[in-house]
Amino acid sequence: MTSLKLSSLEEEQNHFVDHRYLIKGSIYKTMQKVETNKTTVVFAGDSITEFGNWEEFFREVVTYNRGICGDTVKGLTKRLDDIKTLEPNKMFVLIGVNDFSVRFNADEVIANYQVLLQKLKDDFTHTTIYIQSILPVIGGSFEFIKDNVGICKVNQYLESVAPKFDFTFINLYEHFLDKTKNEMKQEYTADGVHVNAKGYALWCDLIKPYILN
Repeated sequence: MTSLKLSSLEEEQNHFVDHRYLIKGSIYKTMQKVETNKTTVVFAGDSITEFGNWEEFFREVVTYNRGICGDTVKGLTKRLDDIKTLEPNKMFVLIGVNDFSVRFNADEVIANYQVLLQKLKDDFTHTTIYIQSILPVIGGSFEFIKDNVGICKVNQYLESVAPKFDFTFINLYEHFLDKTKNEMKQEYTADGVHVNAKGYALWCDLIKPYILN
């Protein structure tokens, strides 16, 4: 188990040497763009994205799953050059919950997001970008995340700034939230953080108009 004395940066570096992360990242580097007349869509993020069977959820388009378990906002920023080679028509981004697990606070997550958003703006000039809110969690189910206060602060920032980058913000958070408990609805989650089959069904319903438009 990681020592509690480690800094946030050291915690994040430990995430990056995880074998699963390295293996998945190397696989993505070798995969080539599919030549097609269909709309191409990238789903970029962490394990919540990685676990989604996007190619089966949306058969009308060509999908690329670029989620990696344990990824952070900084991690995704570093991977954008590999994603750029796919020349996607659309990209759906959901990232940030792991930043809290490595003990970044909301302001630090926002600072990391500023870099990510600017790189998306600069490098994906022909891609329509959709910034999805971080999902709520069930407090205490994920190490260092006791409640959704920090997540809400980051989501509010993303909602306010997305139009300035000409990105579309999609508020998934409110649809997954149990407002009486101020946490993710139990029916949508497997462990308080990751979504289950019903959660993916809801997610797909929410973004389907953006996928098919």
